[in-house]
Amino acid sequence: MLEVVDYRVDGLKLRVRLKCTCGGRRVVKSKKGDETHYECASCKAWATMRQLKSAATPYWQGRAWEIECEKPKKALERIHVNYPARLVAQAHRSAPPYCTLTGRCGELGPSGLLFVAEDFKTDYFDAMSSEHCHAEVQFAKLVHGLPTTLRGSIVEIKFREEELPVCHIRIAFKDLSETEEKQIVAHVEDLRGRITEWSAE
Repeated sequence: MLEVVDYRVDGLKLRVRLKCTCGGRRVVKSKKGDETHYECASCKAWATMRQLKSAATPYWQGRAWEIECEKPKKALERIHVNYPARLVAQAHRSAPPYCTLTGRCGELGPSGLLFVAEDFKTDYFDAMSSEHCHAEVQFAKLVHGLPTTLRGSIVEIKFREEELPVCHIRIAFKDLSETEEKQIVAHVEDLRGRITEWSAE
């Protein structure tokens, strides 16, 4: 349950700091319907401004409150992961593959992912950097809540000669079903709520 830790007068405003009875002190502000909610980042307990004010004394209730809190992270932000996978690159979905690379999914977001290849060859570059090159990322192990294969277009290929055969390949999702899109968003939001890095071991 959220409760007020202290008040600080700042001009005409009253700056209010909250804590949660679970011990958490990180509070995130979010909009749910027409009402603003303040939520504990640890246990997800929440309260509205009206509920918080009702627990205060009349002296503090009459002030203009400004609650100190974090801005929620944007849903489109990618999150760091470490999921072993392979990438199949081809001119289009039904074409024979240019190459199949092994490596891992290193970042994941609702709009795309970063694949870190461990066996890239510069011979692949021209074909893979052609416009709209199709890519399928197939996870080596089942990742809870995600489709086994994610499809999209290769939008960036980055490597350094001294780091080869390691190569970073960015993929923008394409041709995903509505269900698959929802699965990705739910998976990313779930991870973000718990930890900043997750490994499929």
